[in-house]
Amino acid sequence: MVGFKIVKGRKGEEDWIVLVKADWEALSFQHLLFILDSCFKTEDSAYPRPKYRGRIMLMQAVLELAMGQPIEKILKLYRLEPSGLVVETHTEQTTKGPLGVIAQ
Repeated sequence: MVGFKIVKGRKGEEDWIVLVKADWEALSFQHLLFILDSCFKTEDSAYPRPKYRGRIMLMQAVLELAMGQPIEKILKLYRLEPSGLVVETHTEQTTKGPLGVIAQ
């Protein structure tokens, strides 16, 4: 089961952080949209328009990713550190599931 916990952030009054507990469960598009919605709201609060770009900057980064830019390039462009991002890649194909080959 995927669970979320919303906790107070440090950037301002309306800054919230989404904590995710997934225990190797797949994140659905619904989960992703919930996380993005929370991030957009927090960005608007911490960096309000028109003085700052708030959610617009985050959306630009998401669009660049959707257009095929490598994530490393986007992180560098927006001066984001890959803070604690751990990606495990499995190449051993052992089981077929509803989504195709699943690695263990």
